[in-house]
Amino acid sequence: MITLGIIGVVAALTLPTLIGNYKKTVYVTGLQKAYSVLNNMTKTAMAKDDVSTFIDTDLGQAWDKGYDGADNFENQLRSFFPNAVDFFKHIHYCRLYCQKLYNDSNASNCLYDYRKGLSSVSFDSNCVLSSDNILYCFNVGSGNQNGGQIDPQDGDREFAGKIAPMMEYGFARQIMVDVNGFRQPNQLGRDIFFFAIGAKSGKVVPDGSIAVYKDYYVNSARVGCANVSDPRSKKACEAAKEAQAQSQYDSYLTHYYHCFTSEYSSKYNYYNQYCSDRIVNDGWKMNY
Repeated sequence: MITLGIIGVVAALTLPTLIGNYKKTVYVTGLQKAYSVLNNMTKTAMAKDDVSTFIDTDLGQAWDKGYDGADNFENQLRSFFPNAVDFFKHIHYCRLYCQKLYNDSNASNCLYDYRKGLSSVSFDSNCVLSSDNILYCFNVGSGNQNGGQIDPQDGDREFAGKIAPMMEYGFARQIMVDVNGFRQPNQLGRDIFFFAIGAKSGKVVPDGSIAVYKDYYVNSARVGCANVSDPRSKKACEAAKEAQAQSQYDSYLTHYYHCFTSEYSSKYNYYNQYCSDRIVNDGWKMNY
């Protein structure tokens, strides 16, 4: 009896940790799969349309029109997700969760609860629920030709991949990924993550990553070196901007909302927008 009691105590102490680690592994595996699907999507689009930049694909052109291109963008997405369970056009994804989880067409009973956690990173989207139960939501709510870039130096507002037109700013769209669809916990940094996509390269990277910072500071027309024509001056400009990008990125790694870097990010869901970057940097491990 004593031995069984000891075994029971040990099991009670270790089982939650084992379950937690298992869930983390499942989440990261789903994140890797989503990352692969998105990169394959952009490569396929560029190959199909025989173009060297993603913005010149039919998919990219439809996406870049924002609200006005939502119908065409959905049609384009259908060709890349032929076995998808469902498509959702031009919807705020907090509302989408409410409708699907609680059968609440007006989302009145739960929308506030979701916005408490996701309001700072919410946008209107075209969403796809894939056959393997991964939810992809593509931002169509901003970034069209009438958009404008927030300068990240104007305070602490996050800027990566959100606002500017694709042609002006390389990573001009966010993609939200929920690696287990509508199932719980529906929490940033656990099963919900963000990527950014390169308008020129078509490369998909974690939102908030160093690649996004470098693209903005070095290549953008607003604060970068895109308009510098003299080769020597451009080289000097790029070197200075690379250093500026690295400095900004390093400071954001310890910012209170980056990814479980403070009591605030541990307590409030919406502070953990950039956890995909942390997972990739940690060798595809959820070390938090």
